[in-house]
This record gives sequence, structure tokens and C-alpha cells, in this order.
Amino acid sequence: MKTLFTVPRFAKLALPVLCLAALSSPVWAQSELKVTLAIPGDAAGINGQGDEIELMTQAVIDDYNNANPTLPAITLQVIDSKTTDEKTLLQDATGSIAMLSCSSTKDCLVQANIAKTLQIPLIGPMSGDAAMRDPAANYVFPVRPSNKETLQEALHAISGMRVKNLGVLVQNNYYGKSADAELSAIALPKDLTIAAKENIATDSNWETITRKLQSAGVTAVLILSDDITTTSNLVQYWKSNRKTAKAYTPTLIHLNHLARPDYAEKINGYPAGALFITIVPSPWAGKRQVQRDYQQLAQTRGIYRANYESFEAFINASVLVRAIKDSKATTPAKLAQYLRSTPINLGGMTVRHSGPKIGTGILDQAVLGLDGAFRH
Repeated sequence: MKTLFTVPRFAKLALPVLCLAALSSPVWAQSELKVTLAIPGDAAGINGQGDEIELMTQAVIDDYNNANPTLPAITLQVIDSKTTDEKTLLQDATGSIAMLSCSSTKDCLVQANIAKTLQIPLIGPMSGDAAMRDPAANYVFPVRPSNKETLQEALHAISGMRVKNLGVLVQNNYYGKSADAELSAIALPKDLTIAAKENIATDSNWETITRKLQSAGVTAVLILSDDITTTSNLVQYWKSNRKTAKAYTPTLIHLNHLARPDYAEKINGYPAGALFITIVPSPWAGKRQVQRDYQQLAQTRGIYRANYESFEAFINASVLVRAIKDSKATTPAKLAQYLRSTPINLGGMTVRHSGPKIGTGILDQAVLGLDGAFRH
């Protein structure tokens, strides 16, 4: 998947082959600014994560172009990160004023390296990994809170539940291990103990893991996973045994990676409660202007499935277009300079890239109701 869109024409254009020589001396067109979005392509007919991000990003850019006909138009180049290697992506991203909304830690690490090589901003990585805030990653501009901040919020919520014995389940992949390392460096709230910690994978023995959690007196479980298959298998096991002698239903605490409709559908009806720490406010509420703007644009474009990832893509794209409009940047250097120095207000949400708080600093909590809906 590699497509290029312009507005108001909305036509898909063939992308020209970019030679490696362009890496050393890119030419910035003043009438058109290219932005690269490299995300995993969804299977045909599947409206998944990649489609959600692309649709909302394109909607924001279309809206910007239509509202600002005298400014350089923004063209969105969409590339399938599943099928594009780093060298090819490096070539294809050449000439972009920015990259946007990489959607996994693995993809974001690759794209952060490309952003540094090309000296173009990578705005809104959809990963809270510590590497996204490393001083060496000086062309990465995080918008969401970090994994560390999210974990601190989770521990605060768990402490408020008066949980004494906490279980931690760690996905056996890069995300799980890095989140666990972050957790290990955080001081636990008073009276809270991590009584058991287990690694999990799609083929885990849930009966054995359950027995260990029960033996440790665990009443709540913090799940450090970004894998829907693994976690839904676990919850389905607990649901299937809740009326048997093996019954065990601890309270579940998730980070933002699992706050997705497809996961909610799989664990719907879990009786002991499921809490999610989200890195954006509720996509369905209207307290902030940015929430109302998101809902209005989604409705205008026929995007009726509001969710956290779509809202995050909206916020990231809004940071991009606001920075380009206000700075009048036509080069990556000018755009990066503006992002580093100027807070961007999106209406009840301010994004900063300097000082002690990077990004929005906004975290929220949502409970999954028995009807499968998230409630803040």
C-alpha cells in the first residue's frame, strides 16, 4: 500500500521513484507539502487500525486544504509499513516535510531513525516507549503521554481501589518487556505489593498462571500487553470457568494499547470489572473543544466509529496542520523549530515539546461496561 492524495482533487496518484541522491539535497515544493504516513495495511474489506488512522488523518488534511486555499496544499503519502523495508521507506519519505502517527513501537523505532537521518519531524508516534523521548531522538515529537506516565496513572488507580496484592502479566515481546522495565523503576504506592508476576503469550498455560495468581492472593491484575489475541484468550479462560470450582475473576487493569473495540467485544461480559488507562480523553464526550471538533469532522466525513486510535490520529494530524499554518513552514527545519519552541493549543488540550511535560500530559480512565461500551 502506497498512495498519494491531494486536495481538492482527491485522486490517487502514482508515486514517483525517489532516487537516493535526493537524501542529501531534497527540494521543497512551495505549492505542495508532502507528509508521509507509514502504517500497517489492513486486509481487504477490514476496517482495522490502519484504516482508522488513515481515514482520520486524511480527513484532517482535507479539512485544512479546503479551509486554506492560499497556503501550500498538504499531500498525504500513505505507505504500508508491513511490506516496506527501512531502506525503501527512507527513499519514499525523502522530500516529506514530516512523518506522522507511526502505529507500533516497532514501526516507531524504525521511523524515528529515518526522521533523524532525513532531519524531518516525526509527529505523534503512537507509542509511549522511552526511546521516543530519548534526547538523541531529536526529530521525534511525541503527543501522547509516555508509558512511564501511563503506568504511574495505573498504579494511582489501583491504589485507589485499595488493592493490596497486585499481579502483573507481561507480554513476552518488546512492548511487554519494556513496559515491565519501566514499571520496575517506579516506586509503588504505599501498601501495594506486586505479589506475582508472570510472562504471557498466545500459547500460555492459563490454568498454571491462574493457580500462581490465586496462591499469591492477587485480587487485581495489571496487564502489560499490546496483543489482543493473548489477552482475550486469558479473559475468555476466566470467563469460561466463572461458574466452576476453578472460578477466578480478578479486576483487570489495562494500558491504552488494549482500549480497542475489537478487544472490548471479546471480553464483553467479564464480571469483575475492566479498567483502561487511556492516553486521550473520551472520544464520545464533549467537555473539550478538541473532542467536539473530532466528532464533527468524523460525522462530516462519514466516519461513525469513534474510538481512541481514531481520536489520537485526529490529534496528531491537527498538531501537524496547526504547526504548518501558524509557522508558515515550508521546510522540515522550520517546522521542527516551531514545534520545539511553541505550544500548540487544540481547544482544551495543549501540546508542548519543551519543558518538563512533553506532549499533551493528558491521561484518563475508562471502565468497560457489561454492554461493551467504554465509560469515563
